[in-house]
Amino acid sequence: MKKYILLTFFLFMNLLSNAQSKGYSIKGRVLDDKNVPISYATVVGVSSNASTQTDEQGNFVLWVPTTKETVEISFMGYNAYKTNVTIEDGNSKTLSVKLKEEKQQLGEINITAKSAIEKTRQSAYTVNAVDVKALANTVSDVNQILNRSAGVRVREEGGLGSNFNFALNGFSGNQIKFYLDGIPLEGVGSSFQLNNIPVNMIERIEIYKGVVPISLGGDALGGALNIITKNTKRKYLDATVSYGSFNTVRSSVNMGMTTDSGYKLQLNAYQNYSDNDYKVNVDVHDFNTGVLTPKRVSRFHDRYHNEGIVLKGGMVNKWYADELLFGITLGKNYNQIQTGNRMEDVYGGRFTKGDLILPSLSYTKRDFLVENLNVSVNANYNLGSEQSVDTLNRLYNWDGDYIIKNTLKKEGGEIERRRFKYKNNNGSVIANANYALTEHHSFAVNYNLSLFNRKGEDLLDSTLKNNNLPKKSNKAVLGFSYQYTHDDRWNTILFLKKYFQYNYSERYYNETYFKQDNKQNFTGYGVATAYNILPDLQVKGSFEHSIRMPEAYEMFGDEVNLASNYNLKPESSNNFNLGVQYGFKINEVNHFKIEANYLYRKATDYIKEEVNTGNGSAAQKVNRNIGGVLVKSFDGEIRYTYKDFFSLMANVTYQDILNDIKYENNSTEVSALYRDRVANIPYLYGNGMVSLNFKEVFGTKNSLRLDYNLMYVQKYYLYAPSVGIAKYKRYVPEQFSQDISVHYAINNGKYNVAVEVKNLANKTLYDNFSLQKPSRSITLKLRYNL
Repeated sequence: MKKYILLTFFLFMNLLSNAQSKGYSIKGRVLDDKNVPISYATVVGVSSNASTQTDEQGNFVLWVPTTKETVEISFMGYNAYKTNVTIEDGNSKTLSVKLKEEKQQLGEINITAKSAIEKTRQSAYTVNAVDVKALANTVSDVNQILNRSAGVRVREEGGLGSNFNFALNGFSGNQIKFYLDGIPLEGVGSSFQLNNIPVNMIERIEIYKGVVPISLGGDALGGALNIITKNTKRKYLDATVSYGSFNTVRSSVNMGMTTDSGYKLQLNAYQNYSDNDYKVNVDVHDFNTGVLTPKRVSRFHDRYHNEGIVLKGGMVNKWYADELLFGITLGKNYNQIQTGNRMEDVYGGRFTKGDLILPSLSYTKRDFLVENLNVSVNANYNLGSEQSVDTLNRLYNWDGDYIIKNTLKKEGGEIERRRFKYKNNNGSVIANANYALTEHHSFAVNYNLSLFNRKGEDLLDSTLKNNNLPKKSNKAVLGFSYQYTHDDRWNTILFLKKYFQYNYSERYYNETYFKQDNKQNFTGYGVATAYNILPDLQVKGSFEHSIRMPEAYEMFGDEVNLASNYNLKPESSNNFNLGVQYGFKINEVNHFKIEANYLYRKATDYIKEEVNTGNGSAAQKVNRNIGGVLVKSFDGEIRYTYKDFFSLMANVTYQDILNDIKYENNSTEVSALYRDRVANIPYLYGNGMVSLNFKEVFGTKNSLRLDYNLMYVQKYYLYAPSVGIAKYKRYVPEQFSQDISVHYAINNGKYNVAVEVKNLANKTLYDNFSLQKPSRSITLKLRYNL
């Protein structure tokens, strides 16, 4: 089937190419005086207003509508180059350009071009940009890299493939939105998750704290995460394979090419596998005596595997599009369920599996129809399916022994007998238009549409009523923004958002039929500003009245461990952010960067994930509106580098998340939980990192890097801190975790080998509701990069 998909794709590309309107290409390469390629130089057709940039090798292709054009090439620090071009033979012309370095001296001022990461950090938004490209050889996955950032806490429920909760300065889960190259990741299914994305695919990760750029759209309550993939080289190949503890095997291949004629093809393939049989400290239930015995045992039913492929192809640098890509993402996964939401709930037969079929379209064009109007459109639709399977009439203990759960039946399930297959048919469209009226004034509009339609049936009993009833949720967000850029020192952004949601569902509860049908709309707004007191000293602030509509799976459940709640209301929050960042150097070899942020958030109808124990039955999670929440959060980070040999980083996050409901259930008495700290959320945590980089180790083109990472989490309670007697309260204890790694690069990084040890001291680590995370692990990773 795959070969037919590829054949159809290439035939379509060929037909589209033959059908395109007449255009002419001006090709070339831009070098400096020393024949070194100049990346990201600007190439402009003066008459046609066509434009492009050089790639990392200095190559470019500029498409123009006529045979005569004036081409201007510029790059900061170099004299601009201008020439008249006449295309006489065929439909293309090739140039060879050398830019001369500017000789003019401006006192002691050094002119340098800012990287994409620096530009992101200098924007009006409170944002941290993580340079993942520098971590390409690491064994860590995306979650582990993010967990070392200030303000971030990724709370995983187990090993590879387990569910996780992403928290950012007091907000978590769906309150934080995830994007891949600006495209929403919600609704893509279990086969394509954040922690499955190969690190080698990623250029950088932008972590927005509070106000989210209008271009991303969506209904984030208090932040967003945008993963930017590598997409600059004309030809590249990056392949990795790793093997580690718990029989964990991971591999990926990332490759792509862009032809001189403007065709582009990208392929990203990956697989992840683990037995996840790490050791945990538990109480083992003896079925004969009823005695609970503390033991350290291996997990026995937690195997996970996941495979995926992302294929994109299309055209770039054409007169009608800067980029037009058609894509298909295919994937599948299998995940055994070892525990529920507590370590006391242990299973030996439950599992989930799924597949992903996700066609996509991506279009971008600068100077669309008129000069300075840039547009982009991205769309995808998930045709995949999921299954939740529970068919064993058994009750397991942590030794792997079991008894028949219900002796009156031959059939049953560990929770509920089922083999439920369903489709969460999700679709998403995100469109952006940005118009620069002048160098000081620009406007933007964004439209984000997401669709959800769950259809399913129980393959063991097709007569179950609720499985066949519809569950739909459609959501749209329309945003407008205005940006004023006074100069390089000061810029301000004002924005307005309109939120729309339509929910429809039918269900039976206690043999009674219920129907839900509602429409609602809300308005959000805000402002963000940044001012450079000094070139390297910036202060920024923002305010936002944000709205987040309930996600479909929060209302309808996830068919595994999360129950439905059809009565969830949208949550809203007033968010205030203040930040400062300062970079300075003592001399040419000693550099410091300091960043600090304070966030104040007052939320209403706050949605929180809680656990119901339910009369001794298995604990099940459910999302509830818990009313008002007040969040006061601070995070700070300091980095020190000595040349490119030594670097040191330390950060800390403190977040006070308080119950802000003064009166409950129309009572006139102040609630006992008023201004009590919200439970089961860490409030003080931090990270440290030391890195050493040795050059010319066993060869002039070889290097060796040593990394040490430390993670700390303060003790926190699982339930309301003010309730109960101190010695009987359940809590997650104070935690320290240490990781070390060695990376060796050969031939300027063409061949790479890395060894990483996680949880070096083999500590017992916890996250959500005391679920234990992996014990010590050792992993070997090999990488080839061309």
